[in-house]
Amino acid sequence: MRKAHVVALGRGDAWTEQGANILIFGPSGTGKTHAAAAIGAALIDDGCRVLFTRTTDLVQKLQAARRDLILPATLAKLDKFDCLILDDLGYVRKDGAETSVLFELIAERYE
Repeated sequence: MRKAHVVALGRGDAWTEQGANILIFGPSGTGKTHAAAAIGAALIDDGCRVLFTRTTDLVQKLQAARRDLILPATLAKLDKFDCLILDDLGYVRKDGAETSVLFELIAERYE
């Protein structure tokens, strides 16, 4: 990804206002995490609130919130971010509990 692309994506432009997603795919070691972090840093520089987290860490936090009966409050806190960057989405196990909380987060964000 060229620097100009990162700067353009980092400005947010219409994609953040429309609630669009950016998906970065590729083999290990090709700079996907670095590119996502650069986009997040550019969004922060532009005044956006950004959370960058490993998807597995976030899923564990959401599962704990569900167990502790505070999932709605946790989702509300996450909704305060303009942009969530979920790194290594492919490493999330595909069991029902993990998929469910991740879907709830995504559904909440779209509403």
